Amino acid sequence: MNPNFGYGGYQLPPGFSGYAQSQAAAGNAQGNPLPPQGAGATNNAGAAPPAASSMMPPMGVMPNMMMTDAAAAAYMAGVPSAAVAAPATEKKSKVHYCTIHPEGMPRSFDVPFVERRLPVCDRCKKNFKSRDLCRKRDGHKALPWQMTYVVVTMDSSVLHEDENGNVTLQSIPMVCELQDTPHMCLGPADGSMKSEPICKVCREKNYTRDYCRNTCKHTTPPWSTTYVKLVADTKPKDDDRFMQYSAKKRKARQEDGVNGKPKPQEEGENVYENSDDLSIVHKSRTFLCSVSSTKLVARVSGV
Repeated sequence: MNPNFGYGGYQLPPGFSGYAQSQAAAGNAQGNPLPPQGAGATNNAGAAPPAASSMMPPMGVMPNMMMTDAAAAAYMAGVPSAAVAAPATEKKSKVHYCTIHPEGMPRSFDVPFVERRLPVCDRCKKNFKSRDLCRKRDGHKALPWQMTYVVVTMDSSVLHEDENGNVTLQSIPMVCELQDTPHMCLGPADGSMKSEPICKVCREKNYTRDYCRNTCKHTTPPWSTTYVKLVADTKPKDDDRFMQYSAKKRKARQEDGVNGKPKPQEEGENVYENSDDLSIVHKSRTFLCSVSSTKLVARVSGV
């Protein structure tokens, strides 16, 4: 075995000869004379050590290990392996849409929901269809069968201020953009949040709803709330970015009468009961919308 070569037949770096050093240490312990200072390794027959230039690995020779393309390129360029970061793979979540039309707004608009956040529509609930069949395959945009919460912030592109300083919504095509959960968002302070689900902070601490809403008087929106921004729709009408299936499937499974308004369970029932009038925009430009197939309540924010 040549001491100047490592495992797998690759030359050791200059000044390193582990095999020769271990043999020398073993010979000294047994009383054998050490090799001369100018001589090479013991099994090199006293030959001089190879030149430092010959100790470098030849071009194109790679260690016997699995490497990514980035790591291989960094190795050939002499970059340390610790400096090469693995490529980040982010899984893009799918988005489902629901059409809503709060009271006082001139037009309905589509609200995006992240995957597994929007319940199935009322018709699919009665037919025992899953969320994948309702929202993903068929692309239903009807109101959900159970109460769902959305916080809508209106952008200046959809607002109009008159001579008296009153801000109103323009009757133009609008679209919603998903937003991250804010650090602080206060809901209505009129006591109507007592019956709502627990807020996100108290849910993470495993508190009860009574402690959150009644004891601490929290008005933060429920933990499952989706936050969106309402902006003007500037894309062309033929850009169908809401549908995730072909036109043939859309024609076969299209919905009838999807206008974003809930349907009353009884004749004469007010589906907008306790809802604030949004014809005049609040100074916060934000409202909390509790929406289902039978009720839609919009309440302005407390900030």
